[in-house]
Amino acid sequence: MVMAKAMIVSLGGTPQPVIVAINYYKPEFVCFFASEQSVELVYEVKQKVDAASFRNGKEIVKDPNDLLACYSTALKAADRVAGEGFAPADVVVDYTGGTKSMTGALVLATVARGYTFSYVGGAERTKGGLGQVIDGTERVFEGLNPWEVFAVAEKSRLAWLFNHYQFAAALELIQSILSKARHEAQLGRLFRCLSDVVVGYADWDRFAHREAARALRQGLQGVQDCALFMQDADLRAFVAEMEQSLAFFNRIASASAGFQRLCQEMVVDLIANADRRAEEGKYDDAIARLYRALEMAAQVALAGRNIQAGNADPNQVPESLRSEFVRRYFSEEDSALKLPLYASYRLLAELGDPLGGRFLSMGERVRGLLSARNDSILAHGMTPLGRKTWESLRAGLLEILEMDEAELPRFPKLRLGQ
Repeated sequence: MVMAKAMIVSLGGTPQPVIVAINYYKPEFVCFFASEQSVELVYEVKQKVDAASFRNGKEIVKDPNDLLACYSTALKAADRVAGEGFAPADVVVDYTGGTKSMTGALVLATVARGYTFSYVGGAERTKGGLGQVIDGTERVFEGLNPWEVFAVAEKSRLAWLFNHYQFAAALELIQSILSKARHEAQLGRLFRCLSDVVVGYADWDRFAHREAARALRQGLQGVQDCALFMQDADLRAFVAEMEQSLAFFNRIASASAGFQRLCQEMVVDLIANADRRAEEGKYDDAIARLYRALEMAAQVALAGRNIQAGNADPNQVPESLRSEFVRRYFSEEDSALKLPLYASYRLLAELGDPLGGRFLSMGERVRGLLSARNDSILAHGMTPLGRKTWESLRAGLLEILEMDEAELPRFPKLRLGQ
């Protein structure tokens, strides 16, 4: 039996179903959703219930046959209960009494709030079983809120938010849903699992890899269980895509010694992150990431030769470049060379590294693109960058790194069916 601290009841031409429902649930507060005619029965209801100590309120619809008017008044009833401070899990909506417009409107107005539904039927009715329930034969039917099973609009919106990398809004939506869904309900289980998934990918998207690892591990396990329990093809497809992306995530963890040092996988991850910003139309953000990926690739290559781009020993630089590099990049404070992007690639080329050679061979093309990046408001200029610049810089970067599109990890796409 559902325990109710508050009820919203539609009151029709007979008080008996309402009396039965209130006696059954024994709420602390009842909001009567009534017409101007049926509201007169509230006094009789209060007189005949076993425990008449409940507080009550009334929301009265002027035209009980007008669906819009009924819906507007039903919303007020729901808001009134919420205003009394009752949690959705503690509210029961009984839609037995009233006109068809009243009962339909009451369900429509409350179905997405996470309330439990109740209906008073009976074993015997007048008019050969087609009329009203005969007094004394009533039975309360507790109904699972269909919203808890389907939540069609919420599922659709969550999928859109997740697939467009709006993770903060997605998490806020999940928390709203969980505040209304019963803990043991199918919907509650699913969205609790998805909460970890959203947190994990949000952390990954902001380069907080260590924080992402725990949430992604928990989220994957939870969604796998939900997909198995619900026999949902869309969830199984999501699990497969998630497993594929996490395989790459684990490669980053391994190559970076637990996200502690730069590695080639981090370069790839950064380019994939740039792609997501470009999908959002944030080309300045995307190009800033591509620039950092180009810089990081050189740092990784130099590190493979035991040279730190930000703390290089002049003796590690070939004699052909040493005097120039000392003059331009030596830091007296750190007693080391601090090599910027272009100098790092020149050094790689001089050391015979193919990466440096490919960079320098692109000549004016690279310089023009880097100049465009420097004009960005996120770098040194005031010019907003567009898709064309993004595409050119990205194509050049992939060419320099000899990277194929298939190497770039993709976040999974969430599809939530009914």
